[in-house]
Amino acid sequence: MSALDKLCTPPDVLELVRKVGPIGVDVFPGEHAMVNPRVTLPADWDAYKSTDWTRDADCGEVVWVQPPYSRGHLPRVASIWARQGFAQARRRHQEPHGIALLPAATGANWFQVMANNSSAMALWYGRITFWMDGKPTKGGGWFDSALFYAGPNPYRFADVFAPFGRVVIL
Repeated sequence: MSALDKLCTPPDVLELVRKVGPIGVDVFPGEHAMVNPRVTLPADWDAYKSTDWTRDADCGEVVWVQPPYSRGHLPRVASIWARQGFAQARRRHQEPHGIALLPAATGANWFQVMANNSSAMALWYGRITFWMDGKPTKGGGWFDSALFYAGPNPYRFADVFAPFGRVVIL
């Protein structure tokens, strides 16, 4: 397992996510993750084999996506994100919300798939200092990051994340 696969979202970013909505499901739960979703997925859960990441989330809850970042994972995540039905929820004014934290690799094909299947995006100012093994990693962050939002209330996402990144309604 690559060190990139062990990175966990820091508590301050998770608190911002919770301002959009309570976290119902963590699609890629990690050993030291601090997400604390309402639903604990079974030990044999495989996000890549699931056809519906939203099935266990209630109205108003966030489906949280912070996948392994090593080579090959991000195109798969983007492909599944595109099939989740968040866009349909927006049209029906139903929940849940999807929020994904990914590298800001704007030239990558998977980045375009994420943007095309999201209703808002925040390009984080500076670099996020991720956590690993229950504590912050050394240094000022490993890479630039973007948060993607899909769901019924992109303006709520924009209000929450605007102080921390450049927000674009897509």
